[in-house]
Amino acid sequence: MRILFVLALIFFQAALQAQTPIKEYVQTNYQVLRSIDVNDANYADLEAIGKAIGNRRVVMLGEQDHGDAPTFLAKTRIIKYLHEKMGFNVLAFESDFFAMTEGQREIGTDTASLKKYMQGSIFPIWTYCDACANLFYEYIPRQFLSSSPIIISGFDNQEYASFSRRQLIPFLDSAINIETFPHPNFVRLKQHVLNQIH
Repeated sequence: MRILFVLALIFFQAALQAQTPIKEYVQTNYQVLRSIDVNDANYADLEAIGKAIGNRRVVMLGEQDHGDAPTFLAKTRIIKYLHEKMGFNVLAFESDFFAMTEGQREIGTDTASLKKYMQGSIFPIWTYCDACANLFYEYIPRQFLSSSPIIISGFDNQEYASFSRRQLIPFLDSAINIETFPHPNFVRLKQHVLNQIH
């Protein structure tokens, strides 16, 4: 308990000391976005973001909460810019990792399958949000059949999608059975692990 208290004090002190430089940095380095209109393809105001990203391969786009529609609109426009002008082609959501990785095999070659896949694998705070409709139901499907599609992925370990409920245990069982584990209780331990999943 003492260690946590000391660490908390050190962190608090560091945060206080860093507050002024952060405030000054933001005041001297911010860039105004001209528009959050998802159909605005004049990306000149987003070039400062592109310069800040440079040649990095991963960009994280956050939000202050999951109900912030203007942020969703701005992020949709930024995603379009990153895809069209900077070549980013993977879009990862805080959603079911297994379903969004392995579940893509259930997608056909039509956009209806893609839309069904996204609705079934990505949390509805995004897929059923009007502010995200352009991204999910227009832009991503339009790119799906293009020469430069956007690959959808997830990074949450929660089982959300029906695909995971149907396929995760058989997938893990098959993967575990590929290896030979010289443990006298291997079968019982494997079943115990698989039982813990649901």
